[in-house]
Amino acid sequence: MNGMMESNGPSWVSQSLDAGILAAILQSAPRLTRSSKLNSSRCSSLLSNILCQYLVYKSVVRSAAKGLRKVERLELDGGLGGPIWEAWAIFQTLVSERIAIKKRSSQSIANRKACGRMDCRASTDHDELLRCGGCLKEFYCNKECQRMDWSSHKSSCQKLQQMLQDGIEADISPADRGFIGDIIATEIMENGKSLEKLITALDSSPFPERTPSDFVFSFDYTKVPVSIRVIPVAKLNDGKEFWKADWDPLLKQALLSNGKCAKRRTGRFHNVFGARADPEIEILYCGSTFFWIERL
Repeated sequence: MNGMMESNGPSWVSQSLDAGILAAILQSAPRLTRSSKLNSSRCSSLLSNILCQYLVYKSVVRSAAKGLRKVERLELDGGLGGPIWEAWAIFQTLVSERIAIKKRSSQSIANRKACGRMDCRASTDHDELLRCGGCLKEFYCNKECQRMDWSSHKSSCQKLQQMLQDGIEADISPADRGFIGDIIATEIMENGKSLEKLITALDSSPFPERTPSDFVFSFDYTKVPVSIRVIPVAKLNDGKEFWKADWDPLLKQALLSNGKCAKRRTGRFHNVFGARADPEIEILYCGSTFFWIERL
């Protein structure tokens, strides 16, 4: 459990899911009802809190989907209820929502993934590829391709494995980064009316020096369900919020835009705030908290 909350948590979570942690927890549910409240609480929290936090990563959702299929084949009886099955309901619901987002984003031919071996021309759905069990980053269409590619992949694979062992955080993959954007887009569409009311309230604020450019929306996925807040830009770098130095130019541009930044959103978000066409969207993230600013 501790490893999941440290650097490279997504990799550890994926390994745990692939190893059958979901089935193990649910199969132990009858015994946990007779165990201490502490043990029961820890297992429940693992399902409804810790694992849920990592469902913003496409790679984790991929493993979770396989875990769900394994659990379904076991035909376990959750009729007795209890904290484990209550936590399972929360986890299962969120996984199903993220699987639906993943399917929508993977329908186009552009989302079909090629085998990791350079000379292999195979292209298939990402979920059908086999993941390297060492680095957990590379994918192959079959074990033969993985074996043939080992001489090329060995160096980077061993480097990534060492990073995992040393607790050095690896870069987020392009697939995971894109999936995070899809999740945030969905959240914005589903909460569009509330966010629009907030923008309207900011526009009519009695403080004329305050414009929507002075704020960012924060999507905090360390909370289950997600916590959506509005944060003054000034507070992002005062030590009270997550911060990343290379956000400075973008945030400064927003502050100097006199209300033209971070005010309306269109394009892929289907006119949630219905204004100008084709803005450039920036999604900023640190840990499991994501901020966005839109440049019009």
